[in-house]
Amino acid sequence: EKLENAKLNGAFYAEMGRTINANKDEMARRLGEWRVERERLEQEKAQMLSSMAEFRSTSEKKMAEEEAQMSRHMAKLREQCERQISEERSAAERRLTELRTQSE
Repeated sequence: EKLENAKLNGAFYAEMGRTINANKDEMARRLGEWRVERERLEQEKAQMLSSMAEFRSTSEKKMAEEEAQMSRHMAKLREQCERQISEERSAAERRLTELRTQSE
């Protein structure tokens, strides 16, 4: 009976050892998968941050270009308005001069 118990204990401990080793292997496999996934996510995050920075930079450039274009357009409109006002003022002054000349 002692021999039988020793065999059973030996088999039990051998099975426990196999289970422990299998668990270690499984944990190592999962840890490896986790590290690979973490690295993938970190690379994805870095790419997203880079894309966001590029988008921000592109947007800022585009806004600056649009602002410059709008400023040029406004300057051109201001110039046209000033020219039109000047022309209308000159025409009004000529007309006033004509009217004064006619009334004399």
